[in-house]
Amino acid sequence: MNHPSQEGVHYIPTPVCCNSNWICCSSTSTSSMHQPISSINIQSIIRIQQPPPDHYQQRLQNNRSNHRFNHKRQTLDWFTDKSRGDSRPPQRRSLPFHVCKIFGKRGQDIRLSELCFMDRWTGIVKVPVFPKATSHCRVAASLCISPQSKELTVPSANAIFFNGDRVEGTGNPVIERLSELQRIADVLVSKFGGSVNAWVIEASTFNGPFAVYKEFIPSLNRWGEPLFYKADGFPASTSTITLLLKFLEESAKRVTKKEGSESELSESHSLLPDTYILGFSKGGTVVNQLVTELSFSKTKSMEDPLPEMSGWALRKMQGRKIIPISRESFLDSITEIHYVDVGLNSAGAYVTEDSVIKGLGEQVRLREKGIRFVLHGTPRQWCDSRRSSIRREKDKFARLLESEAHRSGGKLQACERFYFAG
Repeated sequence: MNHPSQEGVHYIPTPVCCNSNWICCSSTSTSSMHQPISSINIQSIIRIQQPPPDHYQQRLQNNRSNHRFNHKRQTLDWFTDKSRGDSRPPQRRSLPFHVCKIFGKRGQDIRLSELCFMDRWTGIVKVPVFPKATSHCRVAASLCISPQSKELTVPSANAIFFNGDRVEGTGNPVIERLSELQRIADVLVSKFGGSVNAWVIEASTFNGPFAVYKEFIPSLNRWGEPLFYKADGFPASTSTITLLLKFLEESAKRVTKKEGSESELSESHSLLPDTYILGFSKGGTVVNQLVTELSFSKTKSMEDPLPEMSGWALRKMQGRKIIPISRESFLDSITEIHYVDVGLNSAGAYVTEDSVIKGLGEQVRLREKGIRFVLHGTPRQWCDSRRSSIRREKDKFARLLESEAHRSGGKLQACERFYFAG
């Protein structure tokens, strides 16, 4: 019998490689594998300008015996990433999470809710994946708007984040805030930059706290764990496009122009924005399905009927470049894929079929744009002796990607990021 999967009660780094110094919060659960975990499901990596004072080190040492919330307190990590132009060597600092300060782009002290700045539209909308569907996905977004007209405008990229199981009732207001969908969207903007659109998608169905992405993955068990990944019908790419189009249809009506008339969509760019795909914990199953669909995108039929939308939406979306409006253009726009501490209590945390990764390599070699894979992990998933299959799947996935990377002429890249290793 398969036990229900559950999310780690642990720090998850915001899924993007850093180009400056950041700190992050962490905690790891010691609760039973058969119980839903009650702690953070996503936490931000927050920028700092200076190393923390030495007296915080002593405070952390004094607090290590504190096991509030029934979990082990881990450290706050201060690190850099050379791969994006930061030549400084990685450094580590430890702090209790309650002394974190959030700093802005230039070091000014700001609140996390202010990371969207002035020229953004933010909100959460419940969107049905299919017409007349009884279940809805909650989608949080932080969207670029024109500073002059206050219209929705074309971003440099769309960062699409698939969340994991629900985590509630920690009793810690900091953890609760950082677990909110809108807060995650704000963190994505702070990481990728103010010119991106950030989208955070939550599953439409939950079995207790366990997310079930039934519209995205062809076959799941009752706990939302995949039985297999198959490209037939392209369910993940179709559902993603449908959600974003319907979200835009709704949100564009809410954006108020200076003149007070209905919002239009700016056409300031002619190129389709890049797409960054991110999956946290069980959200990684949707990423696996998308990778499978991408592998077969040129070999299977890809009819692209637009979802049912109003005449207003069709007029505004057709020819606009805010998001792709077809499966083919959506898959072709993907340039980064981030696995953020993904894990299950069953097989399927990573793609391990040779044919899928070989097909992916062939597709990438035919594209104009390359794809970069980043596997982010913590000991919670990669070093859990009770779920050693996660590490084995990750290692095989990484080897397959590396093999295809050598044959891709630089178009396919892959790297790993391991946090809290010490």
